[in-house]
Amino acid sequence: MSTSLGKIGCYTLLQAMGIVIVTVSNINVVRAAGPITNQLGFSVKGNKIIDNNTGNQFIPAGYNTTFAYYPPTTLNDLTTVIPQTGANSVRIFATQSYCNFKLGCSPSGTPALQEEIVQSSLQGGLVPIITEGATNGVSAFSKPGSCLDNGGKCGLQQAVNEWLSEKSMFQANPDLILNIANEWGSSAVTSTPAEEKSWAQGYKKAIRELRAAGINNLLLVDSGGSGQDPSYLLDYASQVEASDRDHKTAFSIHMYGRWTDGATNANSPYSIPNVLPQLAALKVPVIIGEFGGTDTNGGSFTPGNLVQEANQLGLGWEYWTYPTIHSTKTNTKTAAALSTNSTYGLKHLSKLPQYNLGSVSKSNAKAPVPAVKSLSIFTSAMASSPDNTKNLIGAPEPFNILGSIMALGFGISWKRKLSNRKNQKVKR
Repeated sequence: MSTSLGKIGCYTLLQAMGIVIVTVSNINVVRAAGPITNQLGFSVKGNKIIDNNTGNQFIPAGYNTTFAYYPPTTLNDLTTVIPQTGANSVRIFATQSYCNFKLGCSPSGTPALQEEIVQSSLQGGLVPIITEGATNGVSAFSKPGSCLDNGGKCGLQQAVNEWLSEKSMFQANPDLILNIANEWGSSAVTSTPAEEKSWAQGYKKAIRELRAAGINNLLLVDSGGSGQDPSYLLDYASQVEASDRDHKTAFSIHMYGRWTDGATNANSPYSIPNVLPQLAALKVPVIIGEFGGTDTNGGSFTPGNLVQEANQLGLGWEYWTYPTIHSTKTNTKTAAALSTNSTYGLKHLSKLPQYNLGSVSKSNAKAPVPAVKSLSIFTSAMASSPDNTKNLIGAPEPFNILGSIMALGFGISWKRKLSNRKNQKVKR
């Protein structure tokens, strides 16, 4: 990804029509090279993801985004704001079940919203990784009904059924990566052989169904144990990948409180220095699909240290999460550091060939349009502490009052699109 640097101007508050618009000072941003065009998708060669446009390795690195979990992430975040962090990809929660149960929107409108999300990501030069969130902690392969039933919890079969109903979206967008189900499988801290075998059998069946229906995109499979148990991948990932007739399946480990960069214990049994190299040595691609250490969910490792080791091992990563109204000051600061750190951050990685995407159209690169960040993210940060503003990422270029009002119009337009969706604050 070719980049240029810009400086954000002074911190500004504009009170307009009772709505606060905020910009943030002293943050360097990276500007995306251009939209993703000429999609040829991805393949797998050994333990590497290959960009079919160039034949070169592609290592995804970026943020989880929460259209469904923690509103609001907006289309503007995808087209303009997140690309400024240096990210080359986004993992997205925006499926029928979460639309229905978390946002209160009409399920019939969700496929159209998903398509908008995918296209906005591609327009911003970000590879979209879409997942079904209603499967986390569910060990049953199938449950009655669909992912819209059972209080927003469903089995792996129901997630597959949802993707099959939307296969045209995948067929039209080869660069869209399908993360079949978020954290499906037993949630036990340590697995049993029976749980691992059930996980493997379930995903083999799921992959066969997806391929038989003509979904040929790169697939991503979360580990079991709430995504955090590496035993599933160490014992069965190669078997699961071999069952894919297209041999285009990668795997994802999630890393929170069960992982540590210090001494292991009953609650944190997995050592980053010991286990991460084992995952990197597998003959299948592995990424860290979610992680948060001392800043998230009681983790006992420093995210920056994890990222440095992941980069050295050639493992991709997606941080939980891109800042939202629910982000803590520490979480937001970490997200910023993962963009700006000169040793391991996204802006540094974006200069390396394996983090670039050959299908980013350099010829179509345009001068960035001044962006408006999700307003509630800014106001949330201000409510925490004035100092928190320096930690926010992807802030807009300076703009005058007229420009602010024009940008406000964009936000109102987007909110009108979502007017039939009732946002609810929920805990993950």
